[in-house]
Formats: sequence, C-alpha cells, structure tokens
Amino acid sequence: MFSLLVIMMLFYAAGCEGSKTEDIDFLEKRTSDYVSQFTDNNFDNFYKDSSEELRQNITQDALLQGWNAIIQVAGAPGESLGSTYTQQDGFDVIVQSITGTLFNINVTVSYDSNGQPAGIWTSIAPKDPLEPQSTDKWEEAPVMIGEKKLSGMLTLPKGAEKPPVVIMLQGSGASDMNEAIGAAPNRPFEDIAHGLAEQGVATLRYNKRTYQYPTDGADTIKYEVLDDAAAAVKSLANNDLIDSNRIYLLGHSLGGMLAPKITTDNPQIKGFISMAGTLRTLQDIIIDQNKSALEAEASLTDQQKKDQLAQIEAEIEKTENLGDGDNNYIMGMAASYWKSLNGIDSTAIVKNLDVPMLILQGSADFHVYPDKDYELWQTTLKGRDNVTFHLYEGLSHLFMPDQVSANDAPDSSVYNVPNHVAPQVITDIATWVKEQ
Repeated sequence: MFSLLVIMMLFYAAGCEGSKTEDIDFLEKRTSDYVSQFTDNNFDNFYKDSSEELRQNITQDALLQGWNAIIQVAGAPGESLGSTYTQQDGFDVIVQSITGTLFNINVTVSYDSNGQPAGIWTSIAPKDPLEPQSTDKWEEAPVMIGEKKLSGMLTLPKGAEKPPVVIMLQGSGASDMNEAIGAAPNRPFEDIAHGLAEQGVATLRYNKRTYQYPTDGADTIKYEVLDDAAAAVKSLANNDLIDSNRIYLLGHSLGGMLAPKITTDNPQIKGFISMAGTLRTLQDIIIDQNKSALEAEASLTDQQKKDQLAQIEAEIEKTENLGDGDNNYIMGMAASYWKSLNGIDSTAIVKNLDVPMLILQGSADFHVYPDKDYELWQTTLKGRDNVTFHLYEGLSHLFMPDQVSANDAPDSSVYNVPNHVAPQVITDIATWVKEQ
C-alpha cells in the first residue's frame, strides 16, 4: 500500500493588475527556468526571488520536500509540455507542464504586482490514454467504466469462447490501469493481464478515479474504489464476449483488503484473489510500516525514533475516534475517508463469505507482512476447503523478485529496478480461475 504525499503552497501576497503581453512572455520564460532548476533539486533562485510573505510561510527545505514527494509519485521529470497564463484573484498565474515517467507534472506559480513569486502549487495529471495491444494469443479493447468514464482495457484470449474474466483492483493512491510504479516503470497489472490472457483468462483493468481525476480528491472509500468496482461488474454482466457467470475479482494491497467487501456487495462475483491484501485495518498497516522504516533509519537516535513513532500513533488514534462533526484532514486524508474505512470489518465479512478465495503473499513484502497479514488470513479461514494459499519466497509487494532489499530493511528503490511479475504467480492465478 502506497501513500500519496502532495504538498501545496498557495497564494499569499496582495493581488495585482493584469500584465501586458510582453510581461506574460517574460513570466512564462521565468517559470520555465525555475522548473528546469527544480528538476535538478535547485530552489535557490526561486526562493531568493520570492515575496517576503511567501518566504515567511514556507521554508526552502519544505519546497524541496514537496517537489521530491511529487517526483516519487510522478516519476523522473522529462521534457516541457508548454505553459498557460491566467489571472486569478488579481495574480498573474503561470502553469508550466512537464512530463514524468508515470504522470505529467503541473507547476503553478503565481506572481504579485512586483513580479515576485507569491505562491507555488505542484500537482500531477494523467498521461495520454494507453493504446490497446495484441499478439497472436490475445487482443485488447478499450472500455469506459462508471459514471466518471474511467479509461480501461478488456484483455481477451484469442480463440476462447466466453472465457472467465478477472476484474483487477489496485492498491492505495493514484494508479493507472497497469498499476505502474517506479522509475522503470514496472507494470504489474499489465504483466498479469497479458499473462492470464495467454492462459485463456480474460481481464478487465481500469484507471482509478484518483489517477484520472487527480484534483477531485477521495473523501470516502466508496468514491475512491467501491462505486467503480460495482460499475465494472455491471459492465461485464452484460458483455457477450465473456462468461458473465464466471466473474472473479483480483485485488492488490488495498484492493485485496477490500475484496471481501466488494464481493459481498456484488454477488455476480463468484470468488476473489487477494494479492498482498490484509484483514487488518489500514491504521494497523501504517503503524507497522512506520516502525519498520524508523528502525532502518540510521540517521536518527533511539529517542528521535521513539518521538516520531509517538506522533504517528497520536495521529492514528485521531482516525479511530472520529465524531459525527469531525471534518478535518488527518495524515493527508479527510475524516470522512477514515470513517468510511472504519466501517468495514474485513475479518467479520470474510468469515460470512462462502465463495472460493485465493490468498497470495510475497515473503519479501515490507508493506503487508507474511508473519502478520498472511498468517491472519490462514487463521481466519482455517479449515475452509474453498480457500487456497500461496506464499512466494523472495517476492516483493509487487510479486516481483526483490534483488535490492537486504536484512529485512525496507528499500523502496526495489520498485525502480525493471522487473516483471513472477510467471508462477500468474500461472497459479490462471489455474485457480479455470478450476472454479
């Protein structure tokens, strides 16, 4: 499960009159120069040129942290896509767009009446829609999912009449239909979709709302995931190209955590696959992830680690004790989002769910844990003859070989190494689906 951290720096200085055309050209060139420097992690000139009010409200280090947070999500910055000019509340506002490996990046800079940067806002935007692919064994067709018309892809094995189909749900954060991640980038859902099609199983994958509409926000888990999952099921129930009586759900990470809930809510789903999912709460996972990260951080003293963990635990406690009137943001997510998650008891749901289940886990996963989460699945579902378990030695959270992490220390650079989902994982999924 991956978190999306976006730092926004808004407009502080007094407004100004509209600029002349030659001034706009100058501001566009200046913004382009700033962004070029940002790509080298250099905020010196921008900060020096900024208004006093902006510098009083944000430090240069905070600007760099915000930029690095965007790059972690969007991937390595690339070429310029151009700029636009608008006036907002009396400010001259330039939006400079550049490419990223996974997302495009928009850098918005506002200028006051003195021509000084008065505010900055960085955000991500989807790249161009993916094109369908085909081989001699399978073909793809673009689809639209739900009221938001999310871009998706139906991958069909050639020569198979009405094959079973698997709906694929990503983990937390903004993800495209391939669940692309890292500088490579790696595309686990594309690997799985194409691999399953080669073995006679169709798949449906689609962009998350938070990817296709990054400025919309996600105030509830229903809005972020559940509504679109239901729409995906409905689209397949009326599709003559697949067997609508053999619809299965594959959820990765957060998607695996929500798989029991979605399967219960949509009886057309005949079984689910959890890949690195959990029956614990998101809060439990966040605590464990931060404990692991702090333990591996050599630059902090034991007391600093203890203090930071206490701060995180205090924030977690807030998410677990929300009142009806709470509408603030906690750890970057709305109180309503936490409330919607708190209302889902995956353990209770799965105990009352009588459908085939396939529970998959990588032993090298440092986001969801074999000794806690995988074992909880086994304990909760012990004795059920319609549940299959697989633990894969040396595979990461993405079910790819982890050749980076050592001594159980989490190292997210593993996701930057070009890799693919292990073939055995795909074969096990295909075998399970076809046996149902």
